[in-house]
Amino acid sequence: MKKLLALFIIQALSLNIFAQSISIDPNALQLPRLAVNPTCLVADKGKMIYNTTQEKVLYCNGTTWIDPTTGAVPNNWINSGNDSYLSSLTGRVGIGTINPVAPLTIFNAAGYPSTNYLTSATGTTSSDGLYVGISGLTSYVFNFENTDLVLGTNNSPRITISGSGNVGIGDTSPSQKLEVAGNTKIDGNLTVNNGRGIVRSHDATQMVIEDMTTPANINFTLNAGALIGPLPILFSTFTSTPAIAFGDTFGITNPQNLIFTIESVTTSGANIWIKNMLV
Repeated sequence: MKKLLALFIIQALSLNIFAQSISIDPNALQLPRLAVNPTCLVADKGKMIYNTTQEKVLYCNGTTWIDPTTGAVPNNWINSGNDSYLSSLTGRVGIGTINPVAPLTIFNAAGYPSTNYLTSATGTTSSDGLYVGISGLTSYVFNFENTDLVLGTNNSPRITISGSGNVGIGDTSPSQKLEVAGNTKIDGNLTVNNGRGIVRSHDATQMVIEDMTTPANINFTLNAGALIGPLPILFSTFTSTPAIAFGDTFGITNPQNLIFTIESVTTSGANIWIKNMLV
C-alpha cells in the first residue's frame, strides 16, 4: 500500500505544471515558484504554486488563486507587527481608482480628492488639522488651526505663514503682511500704497516709505509761465539726509512742461520750486 501511494505521488509530481519544475526530497516538497499568478481555470483546479511576491502558497479553486491559511483571495499587503506594507516595492495603491498612476493615487469623481492630517490636539472634524486637496482645478493647502503654516528645506523653516496671515521669508515670527530677513531682489516695479507712495533707500540699513498724497500743500494750480515755491514736503522717518528724485506726476496735465528745483533737504523735510515752462 505504501509503495502504491508513493508511486501515485511521484506520478502526480512528474506532470509539467506552469512549465515549472517540482522537486521532492525526503524532507521537503518544492512547488513552482512564480512572481505573478498564472491563469486559474477549471482545468487548473487543485494546482498549487508558491507566489514569491506575496511569499505565500496558493491553490487554484477553478477561478481564483486562494490562500489556504485564510480561505480567501490573498491581497498584496503584508502585516508585520503594527506595520502594514505592500509586498511589492513597485506596487501602487489606489483610493477611489483601480488604475493608480503613482505609489499613491487618490481619485474622487466629485472633484474633491483630499487628505486630512489630524492629532488629538487639533480635533477630528473635517475643519480641523491640515487639509491638502483639490477643488475643481484649484489646489489647496489649508491649516485649519489658528497657528503657523511652515514650508522648509534642508531641515530648516524657510517660509512661515502665521495664523493671522503674516508672511515671513527667513523670519519665523512675522509681524507684518510680509517680512523678509535677508537680501531681496525685485525685477520689475514695486508699487506702494496703490502707486501713491515713494520708496527711498538712502543708506545701507534703512528703507523708508513716504506717502506724498495727503499733504494739502502739494495741491496747486500753476498757470503758463508761472513759478511756485518754496513748497515744503515734510517727512520724519529719515535718519540721514535723503536724496530726492521726481518720478511720475500723477494727475498733472502736460507734466513735460514742469521743471522741479530742490532748494533744500534735511532729515525732516524739503523745499522745492516748480515752474510751468509753457508760454
